[in-house]
Amino acid sequence: MKARLIDAAAFLVGASVAFIQVSVLGDIPWPVRLLLNVLCPGYIVGLPLLYLVGAMGLASFGFLFLVGMLGNGLVFGLASYLIRRSMHGERVARLVLTIGMSVWIGWGAVSTFGAWPWPERPAPVDLSSPLAGRWKGVLHGKRGDRSIVLVCHPHPDSTLDGYLYVQGWDMGPFENGVYARDSLYFENVGYNHSAHFDRTRMAMVATVSNLRSEAELQFVSADTSRPPPAPVDLNLPPVGRWDGVVTTARGDYPVVLVCHPHADRVLEGYLYIHGMGMGRFGGGTWAADSVHFELDNFRYNARFDSATMAMGRLGRGLDQSMALRFVTADTTRPAIPPATVPFP
Repeated sequence: MKARLIDAAAFLVGASVAFIQVSVLGDIPWPVRLLLNVLCPGYIVGLPLLYLVGAMGLASFGFLFLVGMLGNGLVFGLASYLIRRSMHGERVARLVLTIGMSVWIGWGAVSTFGAWPWPERPAPVDLSSPLAGRWKGVLHGKRGDRSIVLVCHPHPDSTLDGYLYVQGWDMGPFENGVYARDSLYFENVGYNHSAHFDRTRMAMVATVSNLRSEAELQFVSADTSRPPPAPVDLNLPPVGRWDGVVTTARGDYPVVLVCHPHADRVLEGYLYIHGMGMGRFGGGTWAADSVHFELDNFRYNARFDSATMAMGRLGRGLDQSMALRFVTADTTRPAIPPATVPFP
């Protein structure tokens, strides 16, 4: 009985560590984040199940969270069991424990080395190139036109670094970038970008699978620094917290939406359904009476006035409606206790 209690305690410790890693990941110093990462192999153990569920179109952040907690608890519980059996002289348990701990320590060392915040050593930028600097324009996609910004860092060896912003949202650095006298190519978040340019204009094409989007850009300045994000404007219409319900086949569930509208029409914020954090959304857009964003493979579109909001939730074969009302202009992330029953 005592041995089972020890294994159960180890399971709870492992699950708790995984819970802490996800719940406070963005609010702790990087040494603690690295330590939590090493102590959470359960997310790696649960990847096969996550891929299987993802192939069925049922994966979500909440499911990943649950699998990581259970997987990490099982790893800690198994380690406790093997340690006890090894202390009783069982060779098989000692062999399995040795192999498992070796893999765990090796994975932790590789993960720590990859996540270590090494000091940046930026390569020199060829400022004499007509490509160097900031370009602004419009991206024509199937969901409408969006603003686009390129910050180009051409190097003397014809490699290209830089940053891409779509609708004010930082899409990250260029990957595998190269350029020539009047053309360039780079990859970013799965998209292939190719363009032709002169000293003032650029025509760019972004492709992924069978999708194709075109953009026209103008040279703005030779400034190669990253543009600061537009601030949250507390005077804009959708700012603040909205509470309401989402109507599903199983009934109505409470919803909390926190909107952070930026001056450049970019929308960020948080969404909670039935006490479960759906995550932080970014790259959304807002207008005087509407908001649009995507989160966890769902598309959200809403119309609102000063007091009410009607929102649609579309994705994964579901078409749901939400009715919300404005509560407060407070834009802080709400402290909502987790739901005892998961949202379907």
